Amino acid sequence: MKLALFNDCIPGVIVRDEIIDLNESICKQVMQLPPPDRGTAIIANFERLQSQIAASAGGHGSPQPGVRLRTPRSRPSKMLFDLGNCHRNVNGQVAACSLSTSLISSAR
Repeated sequence: MKLALFNDCIPGVIVRDEIIDLNESICKQVMQLPPPDRGTAIIANFERLQSQIAASAGGHGSPQPGVRLRTPRSRPSKMLFDLGNCHRNVNGQVAACSLSTSLISSAR
C-alpha cells in the first residue's frame, strides 16, 4: 500500500497507475488539520486508519500523471544548526561543537 498526498495535500492511496482520493474515507479530524500536518497524522494513526484506507483502495481513482504529488512531511519538526557549519566573519580558531554536548547543556 502506497500512501500519498496530492494536489492540495489531499490524502490518497496509489494503486497501479491511479491515485484514489481518501478525503471521504479518512476521519474528519485528519482533514481538519492544516495541509502540511495531514501526512504526519495519517502515519501516526495508521493502525487505526488502515482498515478504512484498505477499503477505499478498491475504488476508482484519478490517473497518476494527472495529479501533482506532494511531500508526506512538508516541514521538519526540528532544525539544528552548528557554529562549525559557517566560519564567515569569525576571527581565530573555532572549536568543534559536539551535538550531544549542545543538547545536554541546552536541556539544563
